[in-house]
Amino acid sequence: EKILLVLDDVWEVKWWEEEIGGILMAGAIGSKILITSRKKYVSEGMGAFYMHELQEFSFHQSWYLFVKEVLREGQTEEDLVMHKIKFVGEGIVKNVVGYFCMSLGFRSIGIWYPSGQFNNRTT
Repeated sequence: EKILLVLDDVWEVKWWEEEIGGILMAGAIGSKILITSRKKYVSEGMGAFYMHELQEFSFHQSWYLFVKEVLREGQTEEDLVMHKIKFVGEGIVKNVVGYFCMSLGFRSIGIWYPSGQFNNRTT
């Protein structure tokens, strides 16, 4: 049977060699492995056939993601200014530019506003 194995955020090649490598020998021709890793040597050590390297996000791309996750329907960036969130948000974005996991972090920040209304807790 063909296998599609997805390994997310792999940090070490040794684990691959000891635990998983042999399992794939049981898969049919055409089986695929999708690996994500922050370390290029991991995919190289696993014998990757193709590597797609992601580019870092710019400040503007990061800010767009932040605004998209924090604002609710009907709100604008002016709501961020009015509630002093823009200043804090820009500080957060400046510190995470280049990290690929930032969308999840921004989504977590957006959870602070479950009702879609900013309140005094944000100032």
